[in-house]
Amino acid sequence: MNTVEEATDCTALLEMATPSLYRGNLFRVLGLPVSATTADVRRQQKRLEMERKLGVTSNGAHGGVLALDPPGTPDETRAALDRLSEPEARLLDEVFWFWPLAADAAEDLALRALERGQAKEATAIWTSGAKQGPATHVAIHNLAVFEHLVALDYEARLTGNGLDTKQRERLGELWARALSRWGQVIESEDFWSALRTRVREMNDARLTTGLVRRIRATLPQALLLINGKIASGAAERRDTDNAHRHIQLIRGATFAASAADQAIREAIAPVRQRIKAAADNAKRAWQKAPQHGNRFARELHAQASPLLGIVDVLLPPKHPSRIALHDMVADAMLEGQVVFVRKTEDWKESVAVLQLACQVAAGEALKHRLPEQIEILRKQSDAGNDWCSAGYWDLATETLARLESIRAQMDGGDLDGAVRQLVEMDAHNGLPPLRRCIAHCLSLKSIRVYNDAQGAFNLDTEVLKVILSRLRAMPEAMISRVLGNPPTPSTPSFMIPPCLCCGSTGYTAWTSFTYKDIPLFMCSNCSYKHNQEITRQRDSLRSQMVHSLELLLLADEVDPGDAGIQRNMKTLKDIARQVECSIPGTRAIKKQLGMQLDRPGILSRLLGIFK
Repeated sequence: MNTVEEATDCTALLEMATPSLYRGNLFRVLGLPVSATTADVRRQQKRLEMERKLGVTSNGAHGGVLALDPPGTPDETRAALDRLSEPEARLLDEVFWFWPLAADAAEDLALRALERGQAKEATAIWTSGAKQGPATHVAIHNLAVFEHLVALDYEARLTGNGLDTKQRERLGELWARALSRWGQVIESEDFWSALRTRVREMNDARLTTGLVRRIRATLPQALLLINGKIASGAAERRDTDNAHRHIQLIRGATFAASAADQAIREAIAPVRQRIKAAADNAKRAWQKAPQHGNRFARELHAQASPLLGIVDVLLPPKHPSRIALHDMVADAMLEGQVVFVRKTEDWKESVAVLQLACQVAAGEALKHRLPEQIEILRKQSDAGNDWCSAGYWDLATETLARLESIRAQMDGGDLDGAVRQLVEMDAHNGLPPLRRCIAHCLSLKSIRVYNDAQGAFNLDTEVLKVILSRLRAMPEAMISRVLGNPPTPSTPSFMIPPCLCCGSTGYTAWTSFTYKDIPLFMCSNCSYKHNQEITRQRDSLRSQMVHSLELLLLADEVDPGDAGIQRNMKTLKDIARQVECSIPGTRAIKKQLGMQLDRPGILSRLLGIFK
């Protein structure tokens, strides 16, 4: 029989988990006890309606420290009455309000004390009841609600008018006690049994005991989510101290660690949405007007920086979510710069945009990629190694349109097709810009061939990946033992540690090495596999280097004297020598292009290289 797994989260509880949790509590707004009957509600509703007609301002709640400040609005009163008619909403508000210790709520001494504004007397009764008695779970729950409520009221005052030193000290004590009390409530079987009994008493088909299970499972996350939202708001106001205070409260809570992680993740969700919306808006803008891509990228940086500042306060530097959000912005700025520079070839401005992106990037990949892109752009700026040469934008409209079409083809990656299109153009209508365009295509393909080859060359072989994976899976204590006892020539055979890659202990030879300053070792068989893979990668790199050099040498022949091409060629030759790669000529690549294009007559007239 197929079954549907029941949801474990109480969505309604997460939605009401805000710093105004108790301000919106229907029992506080309406001044009703959790035991209020339908008749009680009708009487209270008539009283509130009469007050509104007479223009009388009512606190609506109990007196003293629990009165709403500022007083509840008519809208808040209507919202409270609406919640009262919804059984799930009423039940949740009951969880966050005071329960009577006595069987008859009207005779409950603590609740009567609260009505008189005597909070100390009420808490003293609950503190005594929490130590012993048949309703210990109720007393602990009421203390949790009271201390939590007062703590949140203090937080509101702290944000508004501020608190003095004594009040700040009390606020810290309130939070510590409130979260500790709530921890006791969550663990109290008596409390949840009482709540299930309450569900049965309400006798509403929309309520089930399954809801009680979901409330209990969600309560830790919901409680900490409130602190997460306070921390997020403080960070947005650049109140770093208070933001850190609430993050410490979250991390220090005795709830499960997953509750803290979930709470912080949910608290950051609105910031994440705003960052994504800013990035999406910028992308749409530069897609419509690529010539203004730099402006939109700068605007994205200005909009996202304060939002990322919030993230930085709430998450540690190495947290995956923090890195992902930073890189979302940096990667979008890189995309905008690419769109902009392809359209305008304004290299210096593109460098400036990517320098801003570097300030944002957090992931290792982007932190390495962006400086590489900046260096490429600087070289382009210094040498003018680009598609457009002097006179390009002065060409006849028809010629310029065709060149821009070919340029789009080149940008799409079809460099061979772009060359083919270029050589078929009328040389008299396009020279000298046409020569520059062909050389640029060849140069760009050379650079891409080299970059792809270099990117594929990775010393992190499969052997190393296996070692790192095995180490990550080990407990920290075991890692210390394994790495602290590598094999040595004096190690007895029966004490040989397992190879970090294959796990074998039967080897007689091994290789010791360091990886990112970490001493590691592997057996000789795994070392052989590691070296074989590196050799294969180097052979592939050499082959691609030859092809890259051929293209660049030909580009130099097509457009001699271009400083950018010559500089790149010198760099590639130096690298080729380092990896023991021979420097090719251009005969083979000329023949290849001639055979591919099958137009030697045009090539001869245009390039002067086939004779």
